[in-house]
Amino acid sequence: MNEWDRLHRQAERMKQEYPAGTRIVLLHMGNDPHPVADGTRGTVQAVDDIGTVHCSFDNGRSLGIVPGEDSFRKLTALEIEQEEAPRRLADFRAETARLSKVSDAESLYTSPYFQCDQTGGYPVSLVVNWAENKAWLELKDTMAEEGEDLTSYEQGCADWGIRDCWDVEDYNAMVMSLGEDAMDNATIYEDEEEGLVMQE
Repeated sequence: MNEWDRLHRQAERMKQEYPAGTRIVLLHMGNDPHPVADGTRGTVQAVDDIGTVHCSFDNGRSLGIVPGEDSFRKLTALEIEQEEAPRRLADFRAETARLSKVSDAESLYTSPYFQCDQTGGYPVSLVVNWAENKAWLELKDTMAEEGEDLTSYEQGCADWGIRDCWDVEDYNAMVMSLGEDAMDNATIYEDEEEGLVMQE
């Protein structure tokens, strides 16, 4: 096999392994006179026909990294999830703020507070916008001490997500999935004479 064939095969392997958009971390750059710092993360833009991986790094630099000369690896699924967490939280905050703005007060139901594993035991309510059939967890932030950072608990709410909730049956199924304290405090019961009985 001549050198061109070897490089071509290497390039094809790299293109398959590192498609555009792949997140990587640079472990060490070899002989570049102005190397990107070790540990810098970046996004693959393209792999050229000799296997150089062209990246846009998070520090603003764009550079090609060369297999065999530079050391790098893909981010793990956990690392990618951790990177995406702040964006998910921002999206969650924006959408729940929108869903909470209703013209008809009866369209929004907020359950009594309960403890659940999703927030490490920090009290939450299950909130439902019945007009849009969406439900989400909301922190009881009035319990927070002055200066207390609730981000990790709020991230738990964001990770649980905004879910479809079409009726009381859906709502109660969500309550059941959230644990015993949720079932004890937030279940909506149906009374033959009074109709739906929502806990206070």
